[in-house]
Amino acid sequence: MIDFHAHVLSGIDDGPRNIEQSLALLQSQAAQGIDTVIATPHYLSDVSILDFVKSRDAALALLRESLPEDAPRIIPATEVGLFYGMSGVEDISLLCIENTDYMLIEMPHARWSGWEYIELSNLISRRGITPVLAHLDRYVQKIGDFNGIRQLLNMGIPVQINASALLSFSGRGTVKRFLKRHAVMVLGSDCHHPKHRPCRLAAACRAFQKKWGEQELINLQMNAEAILKNHRVEKIL
Repeated sequence: MIDFHAHVLSGIDDGPRNIEQSLALLQSQAAQGIDTVIATPHYLSDVSILDFVKSRDAALALLRESLPEDAPRIIPATEVGLFYGMSGVEDISLLCIENTDYMLIEMPHARWSGWEYIELSNLISRRGITPVLAHLDRYVQKIGDFNGIRQLLNMGIPVQINASALLSFSGRGTVKRFLKRHAVMVLGSDCHHPKHRPCRLAAACRAFQKKWGEQELINLQMNAEAILKNHRVEKIL
């Protein structure tokens, strides 16, 4: 199983504070049947991309020195906060998921005004980067308007859903709306801490399977696997 969105690197963002917390998170993920973790520390545009990548890779190297043999495989990536002019930044592709043209992108938390769609479109058409929209389920209530989300879904951009969305009635309703729009989806825990923001991906998968069936759960994982192979992802329903 692939955890598509996880903050497991210590000392680089609001994730684990130390290696011990990182290892506790990874131990929990392994116990849930997760064998691959996409490490997605936050990137904000006030930091040099080259400096960020250097810090991220150093944090990953330090963690790998302490990993037990049965630990999940860790793939370096980034949760990139979308910013104006992003599609024109020279080194932006360095923030993609390793060895792919896919990038996990966090949308602004304020109501979207229009430039956001242009940046995403330019990333696709001009830079050859396919966005994956991080925890889009959180924005249904946050921005208070499903029309903007519908526009993103109509663009065919893959969507990452947080495990927490499948563990509440309202969250499952949001996922159902995405499925009705034929969204290409992947699942991520968005874990940050072994106790305060733990990984609950196994419980989310059980909830998804109960609601939509085993085959659709398999399809979700196939989407994640396709992205890691830099293949095109298909609609699941």
